[in-house]
Amino acid sequence: MGTGNFGSSASAYYEQMEYPSKNFPVIVRRNSGAHLNYPHWHKECEIVYVLEGTLTFGIGGTIKHIRKGEIYFIPAGQVHYFYISPGCRRFVVQFSVSLFGTLPFSGNDFVVDRLLNSIDGNGHHWSKQLRREIQSNINRIAESSEGEKNWDRFVIICSLYNIVYQLKLHAPRLEKETISEDKVGYISMVDEIFKYIDNHYTQKITIKTAASVLGLQPNYFCRFFKKYTGESFLNFLNKYRLAKACYILENKEESIEDVAYQSGFQSYQTFYAQFKRHFGVSPHQYNKDNIQE
Repeated sequence: MGTGNFGSSASAYYEQMEYPSKNFPVIVRRNSGAHLNYPHWHKECEIVYVLEGTLTFGIGGTIKHIRKGEIYFIPAGQVHYFYISPGCRRFVVQFSVSLFGTLPFSGNDFVVDRLLNSIDGNGHHWSKQLRREIQSNINRIAESSEGEKNWDRFVIICSLYNIVYQLKLHAPRLEKETISEDKVGYISMVDEIFKYIDNHYTQKITIKTAASVLGLQPNYFCRFFKKYTGESFLNFLNKYRLAKACYILENKEESIEDVAYQSGFQSYQTFYAQFKRHFGVSPHQYNKDNIQE
C-alpha cells in the first residue's frame, strides 16, 4: 500500500475505522452538519456527497464549500475537518485501497493508492460526464447500504471499482504540493479552537475569551479566523449553536425554550430570531415537520 499524503498528520488525530468485516473494508454512513469534526486523518479514502444544504470543511490548508448534489473525494492520509453546517446532510463512503488487493495483477493496491492521491478530488473541476458517473455509482451504494446480504456488498464493491476506474480515466490530475509549516501550525490552532467551542458553547463566549485560548490579540484572532474559515467567529459560533439546536429538536423531547438554552443561546428571543432567519421556519415548525417525517 502507498504512503498517502501524511505530510501534516502530526497535527491531527488518527481515526481508526471499524469495518463490518475484515473482508469488507468499506464504511457507509449518513451524517448531519450538527457536529464539528476535529482535524483528523485515516488510511481510508473518503467520498463525500452532499444531500441537502451546504457543507463547509477544511482540507490541505484550504476551506471548501460544497452544495447539494456535489461531490468531494478525499484521498487516504489527507488531514481534513468538517465545520458545523446547519441544515446539511451528507452521504459518506470510506474505503481502504486493500479492497483492490484481490485484482488479478500484482502491485495494484500501490498503483490505486498512488492514483487516488494524484487526482483533483473537487467535483467542481470534473466534467459533467464524470460527475454523472460518480453520482450514479454513489446512488447505487446508498441503495445497497440499506441491505445486509452478500449481494448488497457485492454491488457496493462493484460500484467502488467503477468509481476508481472513472476517476482514472477522467479526473484531472494535481500538481504535487508540500504542506508548509504555517499550514501545519494553523491546523493545530483550528483543533484548539474547535475543542474550546465544543466544551464551552453553552456558556457565554466572547471574541476576547476565544482569542485568549490561542494566545492572540482579539483583532488578530478575528483576521485569523476569517482567513481560515471564510466567516467571522461570531457567525461560526452562531451556526454551531443552531446546528446543536437542530440535533436536540430531532433527537430529544424538549421544550423550545429548553432547546434554546441547551444549545447556548442566552435568550429565547435571540434563539427564535436567529433560527427563523437561518432556516426560514420557526423552531416550532421545524420540530413539527421533523416529527411528521
